[in-house]
Amino acid sequence: MILSGLRIAILFSVLIPLAAVACESVDITNAWIREPPPSSNVAAGYFDAMNIGSEEQIITSIKSSCCARVSMHETSIEGGRARMHHLDALKLAPTEKVNFAPNGAHLMLVGPVVPIRSSEVVEINFFCLDGTSTPIEFKVLRTN
Repeated sequence: MILSGLRIAILFSVLIPLAAVACESVDITNAWIREPPPSSNVAAGYFDAMNIGSEEQIITSIKSSCCARVSMHETSIEGGRARMHHLDALKLAPTEKVNFAPNGAHLMLVGPVVPIRSSEVVEINFFCLDGTSTPIEFKVLRTN
């Protein structure tokens, strides 16, 4: 059976809003970037993420115009040494909360286009498996 133009339009008007809320069901809070030293080519970002939806959500990539590349990493201790591992994706079950914090999971912001300085705000976009995205503002903080 071939769908008429009207039926296709109705179908898309129902499906597109459903897909558009998928990445939005990932609630990102406490987003901040540690101010890097002036000559540094990398910075680290931290946040809390919670799936407030009823379906599993998968963050597949993170991008920002601030840097050449943004990726997710996790730090673990192996043989008494800290090691960083790249995370391909972040899976969140319904109501699951994860914490990206110093000495644990974090964002690596590589190759800043301009220096990342305290009191600035950097927009970082989280992309989900379904193709939707959510922009999040990260505050740059100076820590000692």
